[in-house]
Amino acid sequence: MKLEDDILIEKYLRGTLSKDELSVISERIKNDDDFKKKVAFEKQLFETLNDDDWSFMEGEEAPEATLYEKIYKSDAVKKVKETIQQENQKYQNRKRTLFKRKFFYMGAAVIALLISIYLFSPKPPYSSEKLYTQYIESTDLPSLVTREQGENVLAKGQSFFEAKAYEKAIPIFKNRLELDNNATVYLYLGISQMELNRFSEAEKTFNSLINSNLLDAPKGKWYKALLYLKMKKIKKSKLLLEEIITTKSYNFQQAQELLEKLP
Repeated sequence: MKLEDDILIEKYLRGTLSKDELSVISERIKNDDDFKKKVAFEKQLFETLNDDDWSFMEGEEAPEATLYEKIYKSDAVKKVKETIQQENQKYQNRKRTLFKRKFFYMGAAVIALLISIYLFSPKPPYSSEKLYTQYIESTDLPSLVTREQGENVLAKGQSFFEAKAYEKAIPIFKNRLELDNNATVYLYLGISQMELNRFSEAEKTFNSLINSNLLDAPKGKWYKALLYLKMKKIKKSKLLLEEIITTKSYNFQQAQELLEKLP
């Protein structure tokens, strides 16, 4: 492509052509496919580096469009664009169109590089403590309030538990387990011990539930996996989660989700 063509295309994109020149370029676009492709490419490049014509992605609600626009308007990209614009202004009066083209290409490449670095750089790992909190809070516990004997005592223990007064709740749960095995009480007791960082006691409680013949015994494995997560014993937690998934035990779908977030 001749330098004269570059100058002609730039004037066309900036809307500074005379009537005769506009007639010439319109005819060439109509009849010359190579020239038409060159004009289309230059128009795309011109719009990419122009804040007022940010249009190469449409759909403001698309997550990719929002991300690209955010990166495009970041401080790093703004500095690149400012440098390009300064150089463009400096040489505009000298008609150094070819030099400006090269600078535009360089700017576009830098912007593309910034976007790729942002998108494909390694994401920070999930915090085991945050994951523990997220999943312990999202797992519903059955109520301990029933019509059976001892209802008032268990209701009081549950109230202490919900108020995070675990020291007061633990003796109530232990006393109830001395009377009979109750899976829900095991869970309340184990979680209370876990929240107080009494890890060995919590593990023993969950093991008692897992090894029992109670219908809800499998729930113990899920909470034991969360216990290992809180203890930062990631390998042990992953092994238990894999076992839950394989056997499709209690919360196996959440186990799959959690496993994918662990390093």
